[in-house]
Amino acid sequence: MDYIKDVLPRIVLGAVIKSRTGREYIFESADEKGFCLRRPGANSIQRITAKKILRSFKELNARGYARFQAYPKDGGFSYTVTEEIGIVWALGDRVIVANNQYQPTN
Repeated sequence: MDYIKDVLPRIVLGAVIKSRTGREYIFESADEKGFCLRRPGANSIQRITAKKILRSFKELNARGYARFQAYPKDGGFSYTVTEEIGIVWALGDRVIVANNQYQPTN
C-alpha cells in the first residue's frame, strides 16, 4: 500500500464520509503526509498521518483483526473515532467489518 498513490488521489476536499455508526466527517485538507477530518458541529480537526495509516495496515495484516475504538496496544487502530474512521476509509477495500471487528480482505 502506498499513501500517495492509493489514498491521496481519492480524497475530495469537502467530501463527507460516515463512521460505522453513521456520524459524518468532512475532509478539510490533504497533502503527501496525511489528511485532516472535521466533524460537523465540532471545533476540532483530526490529522490522520500517512505513517499512521501505513502502520495500521501493517498491524491489521499481522494481527488479522482490529477492534473497534481501541488503542493499538489493545488491538485497535485508535481510540479516537475520527482517527479510526479516517484510517478505515484510507484502507478502502483492504479492510472489512466482520464479527464485530475490522479484518483484512487478503
